[in-house]
Amino acid sequence: MISLAYSVTIFILSYVLWAVYIAIWRLYFSPIAKFPGPKLAALTQWYEVYYDLFKGGQLIFKLLELHEQYGIPYIYSHFQVLIYYRQPPPPSHLLRPIVRINPWELHINDPDYFEELYCSKRDKHSYYTNGFGLPESVVATIPHELHKIRRIPFNKFFSKAMINQYAPVIQSKLDLLIARLRTMKAEDKVVSINLAYTCYANDVVNEFAFGRSYNYIENADDFHTPIHDAIDDMTACVHFFRMAPWIVKPMQNLPEWVIKILGAKTIAFYNWGKDTEKLVHEVMTHQNQNEKEPEHKTIFHAILESDTLPDSEKTLDRLRQEGQTVVGAGTDTTAGALSMATFHVLANPDVRQKLLAELKPVFEKTNGRPSLGDLELLPYLKAVVSEALRLSVGLSSHLQRVDHHNEMRYQDWIIPKSVPTSQSIMHVTYSPRIFPSPHSFVPDRWLVPNPPTKYLVSFSRGPRACPGINLAYAEMQLALAYVLYTFQDMELYDTEENDVKIQADLFVPRSSGRGVRVSL
Repeated sequence: MISLAYSVTIFILSYVLWAVYIAIWRLYFSPIAKFPGPKLAALTQWYEVYYDLFKGGQLIFKLLELHEQYGIPYIYSHFQVLIYYRQPPPPSHLLRPIVRINPWELHINDPDYFEELYCSKRDKHSYYTNGFGLPESVVATIPHELHKIRRIPFNKFFSKAMINQYAPVIQSKLDLLIARLRTMKAEDKVVSINLAYTCYANDVVNEFAFGRSYNYIENADDFHTPIHDAIDDMTACVHFFRMAPWIVKPMQNLPEWVIKILGAKTIAFYNWGKDTEKLVHEVMTHQNQNEKEPEHKTIFHAILESDTLPDSEKTLDRLRQEGQTVVGAGTDTTAGALSMATFHVLANPDVRQKLLAELKPVFEKTNGRPSLGDLELLPYLKAVVSEALRLSVGLSSHLQRVDHHNEMRYQDWIIPKSVPTSQSIMHVTYSPRIFPSPHSFVPDRWLVPNPPTKYLVSFSRGPRACPGINLAYAEMQLALAYVLYTFQDMELYDTEENDVKIQADLFVPRSSGRGVRVSL
């Protein structure tokens, strides 16, 4: 009879041999073994987990260090800042900003390769999409062909023509925001303008998605909302869910008494999912029309009426996931960009003076009611919006693409089939080679004869780019113009650049600050 000690010994020995085999294969025989990068990262994904999960979303910054260390040949290591960040760059065969960042993924830091990577018909990678906990949404769809089908209703509904039709709804929400801010000014209150923008963006996108909103602009106490807590809770879990995707379903199905123990933000996230499911169900059963028919068709009407989507794509749970991604993305990124713009305009008197000088004639000509079309003609306002989008990034995670059918080529490297390859939006929009003084707010960089528009990739690029780009631009141009022109005495209150500076990647960028507070 085999003893317990012998069995344990065999088990441990087998595990050790298996681990040694995996280590040798990953280091020397993997299809990407030839690519530069730290050996520890090649051995285990715990290298990435350490920086993102345990150090709180710091991999985005560590990647820059890896590119400096491994992406340039050793002979140039002492001069890397000089040769990489100043013109002219070295010959391409000497500059290789590609590194292996885990056992199966490559990362590229080259703004000129961004469109090549993202504008082709490639799949996403499951590790990236696991972090959402919303696997059936468009944003988390892995196969290119399935994404293409799911995306069709979004393309039409978020078109520029549709947003122009929707502009009066945006304007109505903005009017409510201006009225609320006037009331708070009369009360001499300090305003968390980032929370005010969260209310504005959420009310707009909810009207767009469901034909109704929670009226946070009017009702939220000091603009603090459950949706702000819910999104914070969701983004805080991104890296954990990526590491342990199996835990998502059990957590979503926890009983309410357990949810209440986990805290206010978790309760807000749980309630957000339930509320979204209820709103989608009302659209599906036309219950909302029995109360008050929406003034416009919603994105869910477009999905349900789509001839290209089979019935299996129109289930309540899948559409609930779409609802949360549309509302979450349409709230957080827009509010973040508006907060970034407002801070830097108020912190830079020259920028503020130029912007107000451009706004004054159009406000006077229209009796204080310029339309979206009027504001879209203003070059400096557009430049301010572009610069805010550049600095606020939108999505901060490295976005993987996988080509299962063809090898990819980067400079003199051949990337094998099925190898996840990524770039980071932040590394493009903060590239000192493309944007001199990248951390400075310089709207004039967009007013030169050949502006670097190609590198403004805050909404990504290609068939997977954010469909809400036109809605975001409309909201930003209207809000910045009306808020900054109406409240020309607005000043920053106990707010510094660190309060808006990106300091962590939680899928979306996060600062460690208190937000943007202003006195009106």
